[in-house]
Amino acid sequence: MVIEDCHDTTITLTEKIITHTMEIINSTNLKIYINVPVFTLTCDNSKVISISFKDVQFFEMVAWAKAENCKLFVGEKDIDFMSGLKFDINKDQIVTRKNPDGSIGSSLTRRDQTGRIIELVKT
Repeated sequence: MVIEDCHDTTITLTEKIITHTMEIINSTNLKIYINVPVFTLTCDNSKVISISFKDVQFFEMVAWAKAENCKLFVGEKDIDFMSGLKFDINKDQIVTRKNPDGSIGSSLTRRDQTGRIIELVKT
């Protein structure tokens, strides 16, 4: 499922996504409520995005690139996925995922000017 160039919108997902994959691209002021499993969600080149998974069982991973002022909620928890990370919004990527023990953590992928990975940082 791809949401592209979507602005000032609220979306609630209640039906199965066959691929369990979702992309948000070039969007602003978007609220998404997810009530079904989404294994991989990417949010690229977007601003003011709020993603709320109804339950931890529906959440696996979100990858953020060039994403500003974004929020992630899993169940009742507000996930502070950018806490303590210093990154270049134009080059680096943050991945937030559910760990095997059920906790949620983030990692940072640093890239150089050509896009090559130069460092992985776990929080």
